[in-house]
Amino acid sequence: MAKPRRIHAPGCIVHITARTHGRKPWFTESLRSRVATEILAAGQASGHSVLAFVIMPNHFHIVVRQCTQELSALMHRVMHRSAALLRSSHCLQGHVYQRRYWSGICADAAHVRATIAYVHLNPCRADLCSEPDAYVWSSHHHYLQSRANPADGDKLDTSSGLRLFQSDDSPSSARRNYLAHVHYQMNVDRFLAGELIGARLVAPETCTAGDAHWAAEYAPAAPTERPEARRPLYDVARALLAQLDPHCPLDLIRSGTHTRPVVTIRRNLIAALLARGYRGVALARFFGVSQTLVSQIRVS
Repeated sequence: MAKPRRIHAPGCIVHITARTHGRKPWFTESLRSRVATEILAAGQASGHSVLAFVIMPNHFHIVVRQCTQELSALMHRVMHRSAALLRSSHCLQGHVYQRRYWSGICADAAHVRATIAYVHLNPCRADLCSEPDAYVWSSHHHYLQSRANPADGDKLDTSSGLRLFQSDDSPSSARRNYLAHVHYQMNVDRFLAGELIGARLVAPETCTAGDAHWAAEYAPAAPTERPEARRPLYDVARALLAQLDPHCPLDLIRSGTHTRPVVTIRRNLIAALLARGYRGVALARFFGVSQTLVSQIRVS
């Protein structure tokens, strides 16, 4: 079967993930900075703007604004050079990465903000640190302008990312709101882990200026015609969830919690997405469940 062609959307913001073969922790601490440097250099060379990144032990995440070139102009260099680096360092042969890299278009400004926070909180959710400040192999420090490498800052487009967090015309609101979004997601994680039972989770301030900037700068570049099954999974899942339970956040459904109401909503949401043509493998990865469970929902 031919590989599906990736959506080409110059001007849009795209979330990209690549994972090592067999989820092996080949990105050691001594290699992560070198991989980050390769990602930023590839972005600069290809014309794609890198807004955020994180290098984990067995995968990495990148958030980019796509230029007129295909994503392959960026990712061919990243995958090729990082694979050569891993092979040399670990004496590896054969495949270094598991399948193709995954990519998805961010549907709106809220999706971008959630994605940047998700990328920077990856180390905390993997129990590599308790605060994102403690993890040096991500762009979180550039968003705070703390412990950031000035040379890397020239190749990282934090200004575009931060602008989507502005609540007013003052740029100073961007970093404040960015931290508020990160801390909110951390509190959601603590709530789901049972640490904040009974606490009231206060959502961050509305990023009014960021939403207006998205509408003017990014929305016109978004693909206007595509089958529903090709729309961003995040976008469709959120819209369907609003119909199933408007008070339930999508992060809660994707969190892996097994309370009866959440399990019921998750199953119904997966069934609705299957009916719209989404692949079971993609749904299993998106919701963090087994492919067997998705198959059971498909035939039930």
